[in-house]
Amino acid sequence: MLILITLQAMSQDLFDAYNKKNLQQIEAILKNGADPDQLNKAGVTLMYVAAGDNNVEVGKILIKYGGHVDFRVRNSDATPILFACQENSFEFVKFIVENGGNLNRKFKDAGNQTPIRFACKTGSIPLVSFLLEKGANIEDTPDDQITPIVQAARSNHYDLVKFLIEKKADVNAYASGHDKECAINQAILNKNSDIVELLLQNGALVTFTDEKGNSTLKLAKKSRNKKIIELIEAKMK
Repeated sequence: MLILITLQAMSQDLFDAYNKKNLQQIEAILKNGADPDQLNKAGVTLMYVAAGDNNVEVGKILIKYGGHVDFRVRNSDATPILFACQENSFEFVKFIVENGGNLNRKFKDAGNQTPIRFACKTGSIPLVSFLLEKGANIEDTPDDQITPIVQAARSNHYDLVKFLIEKKADVNAYASGHDKECAINQAILNKNSDIVELLLQNGALVTFTDEKGNSTLKLAKKSRNKKIIELIEAKMK
């Protein structure tokens, strides 16, 4: 019992040292036997916290004392790579992958989304490019069937949409079984005429309907964006 209490105290000390940015203290605590994968009061490991902060230096210390890059948080299947992608912690994502982290892990609690989906939400081309280079699926389809390019359009990231097109992403990927989303309709909903034009220039169709039965043209007219309406009407001629 005394040993358990001591280890729990050491573990909390680990997070306190991190909050104080005291790397020497972190290493000393681990050297004295603290569990590098211990969960804090919020139910996450220090590796997870460091991932969100892009703190590779702390990640390296944790690995040195047996920490794991794929350790799950309490009551969820989330691991550090999810948080790192979500926070655009590019260097930490590289660190995780270099240390055996699973970059194609499907997170059930997030509808089987994989890290690349979270990366696309940030709009970070370097992060998405790295994931693709290391084997992420450019047409990954979680439960909602929203592929990376649809997410990029949904999140209003023109440069990322362009990058994914250059990487041969399917501009006509269609979430037929869920919200019936596609990249061009998402761009119209965002009133982003630049993304609409980019998608049309690269073969996007205008024949999809959303879950409410709205056609691409109807969505364009609802947007009241003159340029978008003109682009869609021209495509339909």
